[in-house]
Amino acid sequence: MAEFDIKKVQGNDRYIAGGAVLLLLVSFFSWRAFSASGFSVSVNAWGNGSYGWPKLAILLSLVAGGIVVARLMGALDSVQLPAGVNLITLAATGLATVILLLQFLAGFSNHLHPAFGFYLGIVISGAMTYFAFLNFKHSGEQLPSKPASNPPAPGSPPPGS
Repeated sequence: MAEFDIKKVQGNDRYIAGGAVLLLLVSFFSWRAFSASGFSVSVNAWGNGSYGWPKLAILLSLVAGGIVVARLMGALDSVQLPAGVNLITLAATGLATVILLLQFLAGFSNHLHPAFGFYLGIVISGAMTYFAFLNFKHSGEQLPSKPASNPPAPGSPPPGS
């Protein structure tokens, strides 16, 4: 098994992996608050009032952090992936950020409002996406492309005739 050296985690990788850990810690802060008639209660990202979306976003961020660590350990060197690891990391962090932003825009009413943890979660997730984008851009990886169809051989009738 590959050994993990914390000194290998540098630059953008540090922010992605650290952001995943930080987002996990922030998930236990107050994410939603309900207040009405002098009564108020709040729940964290794992509470029953979260509808599962923040949980999915946090898990996607943890997956992204895990991919970064696994790549640095060399654990992904012999694994055949459908896309590059930096693209997968970018997709996971980007999807997490989109989920949190959509939940923020659609999930509140007059008495139910976002709390401090939710705001921090959006900021951390957005920062992870930014650093994952920088990793992808600097890696030279390309977006997967659809295989080009082969043109008909010279002298053969065109398709459909």
